Amino acid sequence: MPNPACRLLPWDSEFFGKRIARIAGDVTGQDEMNQILSWCRSEEVDCLYYLCPADKPGAVHLAENQGFHLVDIRAELSVLLAGQTPAGDGAAAGHVIRRSTVEDLEALTALAEKAFSNTRFSNDPEFGAEAAARLYREWIRKNFESQAATVLVSIHDSKLCGFISFEPVAGDAASIGLIAVDDAMRGRGVGRSLVDACKDHCRRAGHRELRVVTQASNTPALRLYEETGFRLSSIKLWYHKWFSVRSAASSDADLYERTATEINQHEAQRIDHRA
Repeated sequence: MPNPACRLLPWDSEFFGKRIARIAGDVTGQDEMNQILSWCRSEEVDCLYYLCPADKPGAVHLAENQGFHLVDIRAELSVLLAGQTPAGDGAAAGHVIRRSTVEDLEALTALAEKAFSNTRFSNDPEFGAEAAARLYREWIRKNFESQAATVLVSIHDSKLCGFISFEPVAGDAASIGLIAVDDAMRGRGVGRSLVDACKDHCRRAGHRELRVVTQASNTPALRLYEETGFRLSSIKLWYHKWFSVRSAASSDADLYERTATEINQHEAQRIDHRA
């Protein structure tokens, strides 16, 4: 039976081999939460995603009291493109930025697989690092194959050292999907060049706004976006609730007590090297 406050996610469910659902908006009270959880149990949902507004303590407390556990902090940023000065060729010294080709696909997926090591999926032990790596490998492959998305790559000494993907969203806006730079090329302006090239491409395509989502703990990425004109628009919290777990030796309470402690410790020190 459909639930207007919650929906199953077919792609996630197929990819992870688990029944996965997501809360569609903000949960306003205990009665609504009870209905959602009852629906999840009737639909045999394994994992429920909830993107909770960080500025609503009542929603945060409600989620945590019902066994949801924090797995990531999401920062949303945007920049208006009108009136901005084009970035020229958009390339760091010694680099060429161009559209990706089929010859780039192997290098694209290899970079995506290793670049996103600190995400809500790798933070959640029920998914884990290996599944998270496969997810981002598949994500960039789907971006490459999509008719809507564009993937730009940075080439240095005939080697792919970075990429950025983006596509149109609602209205006259576009959104960055993934951006990654090879570890060996960090600190050379590759990430900024890719963002500038993306902005120029979107401006020429008639988009008035460019949006991006990153982790609030990802200080280098936040600094990069601020330096290229983006401004923070919102902070939200990613929660996962599991109705089933792999480990039969651990109870839900024991498992999630350890998970929450590990994530809270890790959040204080980790720096995601997404860009």
